[in-house]
Amino acid sequence: MLQIIPAGITREHVLRTLSDLDEADDAERMLEVKATGLGKFFPFFVTSNEVRCSEDIPEQYQLFRVFDFGRSPRLYILHGSLRELCQLEPVLYRAVI
Repeated sequence: MLQIIPAGITREHVLRTLSDLDEADDAERMLEVKATGLGKFFPFFVTSNEVRCSEDIPEQYQLFRVFDFGRSPRLYILHGSLRELCQLEPVLYRAVI
């Protein structure tokens, strides 16, 4: 699920959004925040652990994506499995000799 927050996002707005989520129910949440000065659709990096966590507990996992950070910060929230919500491409490998 994708939730979009309007332009002019501030730290206070993010905290208020989090407070609203907590008041809705007492469920524990796993939050990840990714920010960029570029646009909404600019690719971002996630770790294998973040993907795994989003799959293990999709009902609790939320990724807050802040974009246009330097100009007019905005935010969208991804709820659930990143593998289902995003096109994932492997870009980093660990090499062991």
